Amino acid sequence: MRPELIAVCISFCALCFSVWMGLKGNRRTDTKEIEERTKANTSINIKLDDISITTKDIKLELASVRRDIQQQNERLIRLEESNKSAHKRIDNLENRVNGVNGKEDI
Repeated sequence: MRPELIAVCISFCALCFSVWMGLKGNRRTDTKEIEERTKANTSINIKLDDISITTKDIKLELASVRRDIQQQNERLIRLEESNKSAHKRIDNLENRVNGVNGKEDI
């Protein structure tokens, strides 16, 4: 065989081996990248789920607070009405007492 032909065959084999190793390394890198992305996405999804759950809890608590405030408002209105009624009765009693006292003074 000619030395040039041997050199060409060795060069071609080296080229094929280099391409094969490059592709194999690329696959390994791609697999690692996919695993890292999957881990990152899983972590993000877990955090988003936690945020979603927390948001739902806050909404429930907010609804409860709104109900409590509404109940307090209704109670305050009843107390103000009762207070107004009591003042009217007190005024009537004062007028009666003053009317009796006023007649005695004359």
